[in-house]
Amino acid sequence: MNNDHAESERRKEQRFKVNEQAIAVLKVGNNFSRLGRIVDVSLSGLAFDYLLMDGVPQQLKRDDEVGEISMNIITEDGHMVLVGAAVQPVNDRLLQREERFFASVPTSRCAVHFNSLSAAQGEQLGEFILQRAVLNS
Repeated sequence: MNNDHAESERRKEQRFKVNEQAIAVLKVGNNFSRLGRIVDVSLSGLAFDYLLMDGVPQQLKRDDEVGEISMNIITEDGHMVLVGAAVQPVNDRLLQREERFFASVPTSRCAVHFNSLSAAQGEQLGEFILQRAVLNS
């Protein structure tokens, strides 16, 4: 579903805008799939913007032969906040020109839902939100 309003109504957790640079690294099995700047985050998921090399978002799905889809979060100072968190893609849409951080470069926004975070991962994510994010208005 590409409707932002419908997506926001499905959210069970409050979203927080990340107030400094943080990077999401999405992997399918051991292969890097997407890397981009985190836009907002909650205890149940996040959204990040990434540049499209060929101008078309590729469908992202779990491949039994390749492995699970997982995510790492890295802050601009190189701190690994979250490592290997299992995620489920929710939405991947091409951003309009006025939404992009480089207007002339095709950019997409990927939203993911965290599957089962371990207690340690949940704590790390909570600390990240407390220290580096503000309530989205």
